[in-house]
Amino acid sequence: VLYDGELAASGSDFGGSTSATFGGCGPPPTSSPSTPPTNTPSNRPTIAPSSSPTDTPTTSPTTPPSTQGPSPPKPPTSAPTSCASIQVDVLTDNYPEETSWTLTNTCTGDQVWTVERKDYTEKNKEYTETKCFDPSEYKFEIRDAWGDGICCGHGEGNYEVMYDGELVASGGDFEGSTSMTFGGTCNA
Repeated sequence: VLYDGELAASGSDFGGSTSATFGGCGPPPTSSPSTPPTNTPSNRPTIAPSSSPTDTPTTSPTTPPSTQGPSPPKPPTSAPTSCASIQVDVLTDNYPEETSWTLTNTCTGDQVWTVERKDYTEKNKEYTETKCFDPSEYKFEIRDAWGDGICCGHGEGNYEVMYDGELVASGGDFEGSTSMTFGGTCNA
């Protein structure tokens, strides 16, 4: 086997296999440096500086130094946003898996909170959930899959919705669904 024009391995007498390692990573070494080294430095070092020091600066500063203290901090770029606390209390009836509800931001059309059928699993249990949303106008819709509401035919279920601590919706005696709108207005 030739490598870079030189014999790297040869032979014909081997058992089942033989191997040879040759070559390497990177370019092959050269036999001598491309330029011969010099015995002395090109310029001899000097003992004295190249020019004498002066007492005055050679150029004036471009802007005079500030005589005032540090600049005051910048005000925040935007005011912190507030949130509206929405609490939903549901006391389930004898068939809790039939109950579901949604909360929709009517200004954006986005459904922002959902409890699906079968999320409520225990009969006659009160579930309380609270979340914080941007102040806006909201629509709360509660549904009963059987179509008999959550009160009075099969238990004494009910619901209450609080918006920033104020009761804005309550009930339980409805058929398939009922909804109510509450909160602020849709001002941008």
